[in-house]
Parts: sequence; structure tokens; C-alpha cells
Amino acid sequence: MHLLKVAVASGVIIWITIFGMGENAQAILTPANELIAQQQSPASTYQPGFWQPVARVNPQESVNVNIVNQSGIAIEYSLTTGPMETRTVANGGETQLANLAKDSYIVINPQSTSSSLKFQVTTDNNLVNVTVLPSSDFSGESTVHLHPTGAIYKY
Repeated sequence: MHLLKVAVASGVIIWITIFGMGENAQAILTPANELIAQQQSPASTYQPGFWQPVARVNPQESVNVNIVNQSGIAIEYSLTTGPMETRTVANGGETQLANLAKDSYIVINPQSTSSSLKFQVTTDNNLVNVTVLPSSDFSGESTVHLHPTGAIYKY
């Protein structure tokens, strides 16, 4: 019985190698509704896969970021790329960061709990709106990166 399983597994690997299914395995094995959701990203250069920008701004103009806290808890935020001290935003509150550097990392965390957060990022011209929400994903999100090319990433 063990030999039969090994033979079948070897056959599948050879078939994949010969017919090139490896390149399209994600498209075949991923549910169709997930692919549709990935392809509808607001970033015009989006390609299915990891580490894609969630939005874009014009890197030739100044960038402002509006942080809206809808997480249900107080949050704290700071910049890793500037001389800003850690600041707090109460639940339901908001704050704005003006004229950010072209390569800025905004770190956002719960102020005093171990809750997970997620970010909803949208842009309106060069105003980046970051809505902070509770997350059911254990790892959550903690950083919004404004890349020098104008791409905006969250992780």
C-alpha cells in the first residue's frame, strides 16, 4: 500500500513538471471568489500575490495621512522615519499627519491591550485615509508604509 502511494505521488509530480501546472497552481487551487477580490485592488499596478500596494499617491506632491480609530480601543501611533514621539488616539477619534517624508513608516498599535488591528487604506488625491479596525486575525497589521514610488503598503 505504501509503495502505491509513493508511485501515485511521483506520478503527480512528474505530470506537474511536464505540463507546467506549477505556474498556474495558485489560480487552479484558489477559490474563484478570492481571485476576483484580489484583482479589484485600488492600486493600478496590482498583480495577484503578496506584497502588493493597497493604494497609490503622487510621490511628487506632499502626502498627508488621516488616521481614524474605529477599533473599539485606544491606539498609539508613531513614525519610525521621523522625530515624532508616540501619540494616542482614543476610540472614535482621528488625527492627521501632514507633509510626510517620501519613505515613511507609520506604526499603529493598541495602547494597552493585545488586541489585533487591521487597516482600511484609501486615498483622495494625496490624502491617505487609514481607518483602524479590530481584526480577528491573530497577527493583525501594525504598519503603513508610504514608499518613495507613491505605493502604499500595509503589514
